[in-house]
Amino acid sequence: MFGKELNIQEYLSIGYVYLVILGVLSDTIFYGMLGFPIIDFMSILDALISPVNLLTRDYRITIPILILTVLLYLHITKWSPKLHLKWREKNWYKKVTNIEKADKRYEQLRNKKNLVSTVLFVFALMFLSLRLGMAIGIKDRLSKKGYDPNYTLTFKDDSTIDVRKIGQNSTYIFYFENNETTIIATPVLENIKKIKKIEKEH
Repeated sequence: MFGKELNIQEYLSIGYVYLVILGVLSDTIFYGMLGFPIIDFMSILDALISPVNLLTRDYRITIPILILTVLLYLHITKWSPKLHLKWREKNWYKKVTNIEKADKRYEQLRNKKNLVSTVLFVFALMFLSLRLGMAIGIKDRLSKKGYDPNYTLTFKDDSTIDVRKIGQNSTYIFYFENNETTIIATPVLENIKKIKKIEKEH
């Protein structure tokens, strides 16, 4: 992949497709673990901005995923090739590794032929793992003691409800009602007048 020099337009096109695919996969994994068919409630634009939105809204998410991405990237491009050179003549290593293919792969990395695809792969792996972990955490919490509400929704008829918001896209807000474990999707423009974050008591 990316064996030839690409121009800016080609990089932008690849980046667009990459973000859309990553957004679809990550949201499908996250909401799928919670039993919700998110694919029926999202657009291409929602998929495109989903990874960016997640990474920019909370530094507690951004910092760990960036650190893990860098570490995994270094492992694939630096540490793993060094270990390969160190072990390639060992009999036990030859039994578990195709030496010829491994030599070719690490040579391409040294020549930076697969650098971009490696970075994209590492980031996607970290991002999808993060989304899976988030979904498992929410599911586990719900099965044990549930969540306190974190937003108050005011509807157009002026009725209000406190909910546990878990996501939002350009059209819908996704949340749990109190003591419920089923995700509710409500169209924002058609139904919601105001969304207010509930401040935590210190």
